[in-house]
Amino acid sequence: MDDSVVETSTNCKRQRVCEEEEEDRISSLPDSILIHILTFLPTIDAVRTVLVPRFRRLWHFLPTLTFDHDWYVDILKDEPPVQGPFYHEKFLDFVHIVLTFHQNATLDNFVLEMDLNFQYTKYVEAGIGNDEDAEYVKREKRMASEVDSRVYFAMRKNLKVLHLNFRQWADPEPFPSYRLPCVVLTLRAKYLVELKLAACEIKSSGQVQLNYLKRLFLNEVVMNDEIIDQIISACPVLEELLLFSCDGLRRLGFTNHSLKSLELFHSFDEKRLELSCPYIESLKVAGSMDWVYLVDVSSIVVSCITFSYNLESLLERYETVKAFFQELCHSKMFKPCEQCILV
Repeated sequence: MDDSVVETSTNCKRQRVCEEEEEDRISSLPDSILIHILTFLPTIDAVRTVLVPRFRRLWHFLPTLTFDHDWYVDILKDEPPVQGPFYHEKFLDFVHIVLTFHQNATLDNFVLEMDLNFQYTKYVEAGIGNDEDAEYVKREKRMASEVDSRVYFAMRKNLKVLHLNFRQWADPEPFPSYRLPCVVLTLRAKYLVELKLAACEIKSSGQVQLNYLKRLFLNEVVMNDEIIDQIISACPVLEELLLFSCDGLRRLGFTNHSLKSLELFHSFDEKRLELSCPYIESLKVAGSMDWVYLVDVSSIVVSCITFSYNLESLLERYETVKAFFQELCHSKMFKPCEQCILV
C-alpha cells in the first residue's frame, strides 16, 4: 500500500478521534456551564438545542430570555403583511411555549421587542374610526393583555434587567402608547438593577420601589413631571439616567446624590424643559437644546453638547443658547460637536 494513502488514513482517524474527544469534553461539562453558554445565544437559537441530546431540556433553565418580533417578520418588506396591527402567531406561540416550560426560579434578563401602539383605539375613541378599525382595536387590546401577562411572569422571577421596546413598525408619536403595568415599578421590581423602556406610557402607579435600580433608560416614554420625580426619588442608588424624546416633561429636578450621569435628548420645539440636578457630574444634551434651561448643574465635571438640528432656530435664540453655555462654563471638560464648533 502506498505510504501516502496510509498517512492520509491515519490523519483521518486522528481527526475523528479529536472530534469525538471534543464532543465528549462538551458533554462532560456540568449543566450550569452549558446553560451559561446558552445565554450567549438568542433565545430562539438556544431553544433549538433541544435537538442536541446533551442539551435537550437545558433551555428550560435559561436565566436570560429575549423575544424579538422581527425574528418572524421580513423587515425588508415595505409594509407589514396585513393591514392594521400585525402580530405573527408563530412569535406569540414561541413566547408562550418558552414561558410555559421555563423552570428557573429567577431571571437575570428579560427582553421583549415588538410593535405595540394604540393608534386605532385613538381613532375609534375620537369618533373617526370605521368598521375595520373596530376590529383592529380588538387586536390591540388582545396584545396589550398578552404583554401584561408576559411582564408579570418576568417580574415574579425576581428580575434584574428588563428591556421593553414597543416601537418597530410604528411612526414615532408621543401617543397613544402601551401603558406600563404597575408591577414594573412597585414591590415586584425591588430586584431590578436596569430598566429600559421604549414607546410606552407610565401613569401613576402607587408606591414605587426600585431600591436596587442603577440604570434607567427611557426612550419615547409618555409621562409627566410628577411621575418621573416619583420614580427617581424611589431609586436611592440610581447612577445613570437617559431620557430620549420623552413627552410630557417640563421640569427635571433631581436631588439624588447617587445620580451622576444624565443623557438628555429633547426633541420638542417650543416646549420649555427646565433642568435642576445639582449633583450630576456628567451631562449630555442633544436635540432642541435652545428649549432646555439649566437651572442648577453646579456639580458638572464633564458636559457634552450635540446640535442635532434647527441651527437656524438656535441663531434666532442666541441669548438662550448663550445662557445655556454659561451654565456649563465651570465644567472641567467640555465636549462640543462639530456643528457647535462651526457655529
